[in-house]
Formats: sequence, structure tokens, C-alpha cells
Amino acid sequence: MNNGRVGRTLGIAVLIALGSGAPLAAQGGQAAPTSAQAIIAATRIGAAVCDASNRLGTIEKGKLADLLVIDGDPLKDIRDLRKVAVIIQEGKWVKR
Repeated sequence: MNNGRVGRTLGIAVLIALGSGAPLAAQGGQAAPTSAQAIIAATRIGAAVCDASNRLGTIEKGKLADLLVIDGDPLKDIRDLRKVAVIIQEGKWVKR
């Protein structure tokens, strides 16, 4: 059964976050998620699933400042996420 299709049919939202155990690959003739969708699943939706959207998941004033600075464009090539140039943890630069 395709949870996304059932969710739309019932008019409810079905959130899929990376690490949730839900598959994030193409199934049943549906296209694989885009790089942007995968990044959103790992950040904003991941925070929502953990009931932590008020502190995590997006870059906003007042939220925890754990960030990666990437040397590349992961929207064009998701593998660029492996090219970490800088890590910012709890608002402080961490040398790589």
C-alpha cells in the first residue's frame, strides 16, 4: 500500500523523514524524490516527526544553529553533501 496515496485520498498529511524506517526510493512506478525533497525529509520533516520544529529543521532566528557549509550544490548533485567545508555546531564554527 502506498501511504502517500492513502494520505492524499483521506485528506491527511503523511510525513516521511530520513531515518524513520520508511523507504525513500521509487516504488510502484513513482519517481524517486528530488535532491531537494530528500534534504527537506532529513531536516524540516525530520524535526516535525520528532516534534522539534520549534528548535530544529530550518534556519530561523531562535533555532539551534547546527549547520553544514557544503562545497558544491546538493540540489544539483546530492553527493555534494559529502563535501563538507565547515561545520557550525551550537552556533560555533567547528574546524574540519
